Amino acid sequence: MLSTRSQSAAGVALALAVAFASGQEARAAVWDVNALLNEFNAVVLEDVDLGNQHVDGRVYVGRNLTGGNGSVYLNGGGAPASSFAALYVVGDVTGSVKVEQGGAAQVGGNVSGMNYQNANNASLAVGGTLSNVRFGNNNTAWVGGSASGVNMEAGSRLEVGGNLTNSTIANTAATVAGTVSNSTIRNTASVSYGAISASPLSIPDLGEISDLMHQTAEDLAGLAQTSTMTTDGSTTTFASSASGGTSVFSISGADFNALQNIKFVLQPDETLIINVQADGMALTRGQSGNMTGTSASTASQVLWNFIGASSLYTANALFGTIFAPDAHVTAGAGSNEGTVVARRLTLTNGEIHQQGWKGGLAFDTPSAPPTPTPIPAALPMLAGGLGALAALARRRRAA
Repeated sequence: MLSTRSQSAAGVALALAVAFASGQEARAAVWDVNALLNEFNAVVLEDVDLGNQHVDGRVYVGRNLTGGNGSVYLNGGGAPASSFAALYVVGDVTGSVKVEQGGAAQVGGNVSGMNYQNANNASLAVGGTLSNVRFGNNNTAWVGGSASGVNMEAGSRLEVGGNLTNSTIANTAATVAGTVSNSTIRNTASVSYGAISASPLSIPDLGEISDLMHQTAEDLAGLAQTSTMTTDGSTTTFASSASGGTSVFSISGADFNALQNIKFVLQPDETLIINVQADGMALTRGQSGNMTGTSASTASQVLWNFIGASSLYTANALFGTIFAPDAHVTAGAGSNEGTVVARRLTLTNGEIHQQGWKGGLAFDTPSAPPTPTPIPAALPMLAGGLGALAALARRRRAA
């Protein structure tokens, strides 16, 4: 277990080396938990069902993504700066899922029915097949397999590694490795036949992401409690006890289920970590109560660590990062302000709003970090990350 720097500063020394390929060149990105929670609005290790709801910021999906008319990156213009795509899906995408604000999407499997009609100047990369997708203006699409039912008419570019069928291509430059059949090619569209360019897919490795999430949850759970919640009637207050630092609370699953009005008291340079000892429980944020005297932006400084929870249902607003890598999280109503880390995520009548993480999870800095694999400057390299990962491995072996 990692130790804390002090009772008021959580020293969670974790870093992630994510190795991935772009074209024929191997690249390595090193990033930390703070960057992950800040730049992504949802990190889900298995499936996501958006329903007809939305996630404001970037989303990572470890398996499959479905949605009725749901969307991601709805408030992309307000998302923290990042070179990462708006959406990563390791598996398949089905349903009328929308990527808003010109966001880029990368899908390792197949795509069926995705809605890119209003996503101008956006890009889509698909490792498998593409079907029944209508694109907006100046879009680019790279498809490793075959494509059918594609409508691309507005100055875009399309590359298909298999066959193209039942599609309409206009004002678009297309390259098709296979054949074109039952399709309309008109206006200034041009089609060339031959090999397509190298794969642009660069989806962070699920195994590495999962390891990081679970190790972080474990280390947060091991932090010593430094503060105690107080309850006055129906209002429970979590107040910072560490000036300029991190306060750690520990409550039971039953305590969480009983919460009604929730109030946070802290300064802009302070962080609250709330460890919820769930031990296999199904947790519920009930309909009664609200976030009392607490602005949504405060969520960027609060983290709920749901230890051992099997599920979490939010029937009301909840502010703060939801850290539950083993739980099925369902946003039933209201808004969840902050990043969601979950095993599975379902949106029924709830939404996920972006509140970029600003809390203080500190990192050790090695004296002589190894030289990282060169990658484009746009990727979020953090000097010393590999050294922190090596230190973590040594601590694991020594445990």
